[in-house]
Amino acid sequence: AWQAGLRFYVDPRVLIPRSYFAELLVDGFAPWVKDREAIGAALDLCTGSGCLAILMAHAFPNAKIDAVDLSHDALDVARRNVADYGLAERVRLVPGDPAMAIAGELATPALIAQVRQDMGLDKPLATQYVIYLGKVLRGDLGRSIKSHLPVTQEILARLPNTILLACTSLALAALIGILLGIAAAVRPYSWIDGGSMTLALSGVSMPVFWLGLMLMILFAVLLPRWFGLERSIFPPTGSGTWKHLVLPTVTLAANSMAILARMTRTTMLEVLRQDYVRTGRAKGLAERAVIWRHALRNALIPVVTIMGLQFGILLSGAVLTETVFAWPGIGRLLV
Repeated sequence: AWQAGLRFYVDPRVLIPRSYFAELLVDGFAPWVKDREAIGAALDLCTGSGCLAILMAHAFPNAKIDAVDLSHDALDVARRNVADYGLAERVRLVPGDPAMAIAGELATPALIAQVRQDMGLDKPLATQYVIYLGKVLRGDLGRSIKSHLPVTQEILARLPNTILLACTSLALAALIGILLGIAAAVRPYSWIDGGSMTLALSGVSMPVFWLGLMLMILFAVLLPRWFGLERSIFPPTGSGTWKHLVLPTVTLAANSMAILARMTRTTMLEVLRQDYVRTGRAKGLAERAVIWRHALRNALIPVVTIMGLQFGILLSGAVLTETVFAWPGIGRLLV
């Protein structure tokens, strides 16, 4: 826990984890850190903003910290640094009491204390973290507060839907993106190239939630009204049929399609300038054979690598898409 916290603490660009690490030291190691040598060692580890120094000094008022190099000037500088970072002396990352949220707003203090004890929330933060890691290693993620079912069961029930959405989105992005990239590379600096790259730029620039809402309005409201249809062309929410998958797939695939199109264009242009391509053309090979049988095979090597990376991005990006289209995936489980 100390090493994990230090990696965040020493990074000046990360502000909130600094207070979290200080909170970890104060609350988690309070039963063990009693002597001035241990406090001094902790302070020497994290000499920076001074937030840790203030928290340690307030947490251990009876400890012998006079031998530690904590002068009044150092504390004043530390307090100024804390103010600069916008951190309070005792910052809680998440407001509220989990025990009260589980027991309910009308629960008595005794019931809240009992829930806190049953869930181990009365233990130091470091102890809670160690217990949590031990359960995770055993595959125990606890129970859902909402459904009271095991979290592992909830994840496994929704994981296939998320994987299905990510796979269909990646397939659509690869199909359209690679074709656009090839067309742009074969006719560089033409209207085809300009149109393809403009479409790719639009796909990168549009936020997922905005694109999803626009597609919902177009296929569920405008087009049925224009053509006098009683139902929407593609259902805007829900799941169950292939039609429910169309709009979420297009929305999620837009960004990856743009990236793959630009990557394919770049690699194809490099390959088409190679000597073996000119040799093939000089021998009389058809242009279609040069492009599809020789150039594309070598151009797809970095594209396939990007596709593997994009699959992980699609899994994480599915959170917004699943929320917009009410798709029953893992994203709906997030708080």
